[in-house]
Amino acid sequence: MKFLLVPFWKRLLKRELPAILFSMLLIISSTQIQLVNAANTNEFHEVHHHIVHRRFKLAAEKARVMATKGHPQAQHVLGILYQNGLGVEKDIKVAIYWLEKAAAQGLKEAENYLGHLYLDGKVVEKDVDKAEKWLLAAAKHGELEAQVHLGLMYVDDRAAKKDIRSAEIWLRAAALRESEEARIALEKIPGVKTFEQKSKESQKAYSDGLYDIKDSWAGYGEIIKSVNEASKGASGSP
Repeated sequence: MKFLLVPFWKRLLKRELPAILFSMLLIISSTQIQLVNAANTNEFHEVHHHIVHRRFKLAAEKARVMATKGHPQAQHVLGILYQNGLGVEKDIKVAIYWLEKAAAQGLKEAENYLGHLYLDGKVVEKDVDKAEKWLLAAAKHGELEAQVHLGLMYVDDRAAKKDIRSAEIWLRAAALRESEEARIALEKIPGVKTFEQKSKESQKAYSDGLYDIKDSWAGYGEIIKSVNEASKGASGSP
């Protein structure tokens, strides 16, 4: 009996050992990823804290380290610091470099930010094609402001190639999310029926497949507010 069991267990181990080792590797890898994510969260919290307390040089130093490692929020923050010359020497080319790095990773706040920079034409040369590209990406990722302004772009042929169908799609998507600006613009489009508030079921049915929602960046508004206030103060604006 012992003679028969030994070969059996050897065969079992030989067959199951790769699966066991693979499972162990997955567990170890998952644990490492969780630890790295936790460390990144803590590091970025420091960046956020420095910005809110107007310690922009420290924020830029910490953000640069994280940005070079591919952290999209840090890349975005570093970009706006370079844009406004806070904690670093003002450099629009470097700012755009980091903003595009963040946007290329699907960070909707960066996509929206870039889209408006190219649409406004104040910081960089106005480029309607790039504005449309980044606003469309942000709109698909669920950025409400991008949905509204993309829709308005498609209505105004001075800003982009006029596309009433696309305008209706994005303005309606924004209006369903209770954007008053989108609702008013939608009702002004010739041939489009007056917008009516729809049920949650209808909203879901309309939105399904329209875009790929990305999580919102908690604390982003606070960062932008601090940067804008500091930038106005530095330029002597009221």
